[in-house]
Amino acid sequence: MSNTGSTIYEDKYFTAINKAPGVVADNVNFPARYLIHRLDSDTSGVILLAKDESYLESFQELFKKRVIKKTYLGLFFGHVLDKGKNGFIEAPIKRIPNFKEKFGVVATGRPSQTAFKVLKYFKYKDNHLSLVEVYPLTGRTHQIRVHFTSLHHPLVGDRIYGPARLNDEVLSPRQFLHAKAVAFRHPYTGEALRIEAALPEDLRSFLKIIERFSVVNDKDEDTD
Repeated sequence: MSNTGSTIYEDKYFTAINKAPGVVADNVNFPARYLIHRLDSDTSGVILLAKDESYLESFQELFKKRVIKKTYLGLFFGHVLDKGKNGFIEAPIKRIPNFKEKFGVVATGRPSQTAFKVLKYFKYKDNHLSLVEVYPLTGRTHQIRVHFTSLHHPLVGDRIYGPARLNDEVLSPRQFLHAKAVAFRHPYTGEALRIEAALPEDLRSFLKIIERFSVVNDKDEDTD
């Protein structure tokens, strides 16, 4: 699966892949496997695939019951919160009429919750940026991107929700969103698992540039 990603965990029931960016999560790219869940094409990171259709429902039930703990890493425009601070977003999400691929916070939308913690804070080319660990508690389409955009902190590199002017100033190779980890109890063995996917080279290299040229660093921050 070198073109679609690398295997990071495998047993007789399922495989976990660190999905490469630009790969559509579908049965064409992952033949002979059954997708337990999906990621956006431009989002890299952990994706789970059942090895047999008879195992699929048991794993999908974990997502339906919200017992899988998901962790994402994202870089957002703006000073989201001070480093080390925890946050929570609760806002209903619904597809925007007349926009095939766009969702938004709408009063009549489906309930959606996202928790997060700010890891680092930068100032790069006069743009404030926040590196954030995100924990979606529900699984709506584009949930992380929509929720942070609703707070006026769009994801860096997001061409659907992010302002073109900002993206042109901070030239990320793609939307800076990575499915870092999933944690759950195995539905067949009962084992407690935490599966982590390393940040891909494109985002890792970009983050090094941001860190190198940022005018703000950890020792300058007031984290009290």
